[in-house]
Amino acid sequence: MNALIEKPSSFHNYVAISPSVWLDDNAIVKHAKEKLAITAKQPVSLFLSLGDETQMGQYDFINLLDLTQPAHLTWSFNHYPDENHNSVGIISLRESLKTLFDDWYISEKRLNTIKSSDDIVNHYLQVMKKFSFQQSIPSASIKTMIRNHYRQNKQQDLPAFIDKASKLLPESKRSLIAMQASYAGHFDSAEAELALLKSVEVEYKHVIEHIKSIANSYEKLGDNKTAHHYFQRALVVAMQQKAQQWQLNIINAKINATKK
Repeated sequence: MNALIEKPSSFHNYVAISPSVWLDDNAIVKHAKEKLAITAKQPVSLFLSLGDETQMGQYDFINLLDLTQPAHLTWSFNHYPDENHNSVGIISLRESLKTLFDDWYISEKRLNTIKSSDDIVNHYLQVMKKFSFQQSIPSASIKTMIRNHYRQNKQQDLPAFIDKASKLLPESKRSLIAMQASYAGHFDSAEAELALLKSVEVEYKHVIEHIKSIANSYEKLGDNKTAHHYFQRALVVAMQQKAQQWQLNIINAKINATKK
């Protein structure tokens, strides 16, 4: 409770999965009214959940939240009667994160109603500002932005758009260029795809997926010797980064396929 109200923290959202409120003779409930009366500097969200348990003491705490209704605290409660104390964690965490990051993943149905790629960029700028983080946006959104240019016959505007979007969303730059390359390979030529990937090769020389994409482009062009070289490079990087075995298996399979 102290963490939610008094102590300065970079966290403003908390997920409490089947918490043992009964500990120390329901100490949380006894002190909650006093703590909840303290106004936090920033709004806080609390996601409570419970499995099929009956002795956790959580409902006493929930009743108190209902009565006090602290203005700075937004909370929710989900009961999963078909889950036990060991299994409730997975489903509860998933649902809590989906609610918390509701704006992060835009469904395909909703994406189809957004005509402007700039609107998608602005959407994610607001989301990242809200949650104070930077990472590559979902591939479905990136695909929609590139596809919009092709649907509207504005392929010539893609370089300028990607340059602008990459400056605003730097973590998405590689994914944007990779998707642009994929479309160029489909609608233009394998050479056009390879040129785009190679244009940022140095920048992403430690990114396994980018090295693999270059290798795949060479393979499409029938240059198995160079493709083999890049797949070997991808394997070295993957091993250095201690990639999962399935990733190593895929790369090894491509190495064997291109060594002939």
